[in-house]
Amino acid sequence: MDTFIDNYDDWVDLAKSFVGDTYAQDIVQEAYIKLSGYESKDFNRGYIYLTIRSLCLDFIKAKNRIVKEEIEDYNAEYIDETETKQAYNALLAKIDAEIETWHWYDRELFKLYKDTPMSLRTLANETGISITSIHITIKRCKDILNEKFSEDYIDFLNEDYELL
Repeated sequence: MDTFIDNYDDWVDLAKSFVGDTYAQDIVQEAYIKLSGYESKDFNRGYIYLTIRSLCLDFIKAKNRIVKEEIEDYNAEYIDETETKQAYNALLAKIDAEIETWHWYDRELFKLYKDTPMSLRTLANETGISITSIHITIKRCKDILNEKFSEDYIDFLNEDYELL
């Protein structure tokens, strides 16, 4: 480490050649921290040079990854996202309201199918209802939803939220 401390100004100048004056001392401090973690504290100049260069290049890569956005762009994206969420929630609310009007058997079976990760076979085993009966009921429920809400779903996909 003596080589590192004795030539501190040289290492700062080296870092300046890569990252400029603002971050050079920070890079050298990072190199010092990195090198102090090793058992052997006797490093040659070449190893210290490579360590500082590596840290500088990592810093430059990280700095270039930062994407600056205009606040107007962010607000526009946020507004679009909010409108999409509101439209999606409105569509789900309409579907849920429709499901609530169904016969209790259809409603409860479809909710189990929709809200849980259970397959039709698992539903049959858990409820004791035949898989054929479950399949027919779920298919009929899906057909009802497709018939009533396919146009709304197309409007949602086309971002015609005011038509929902």
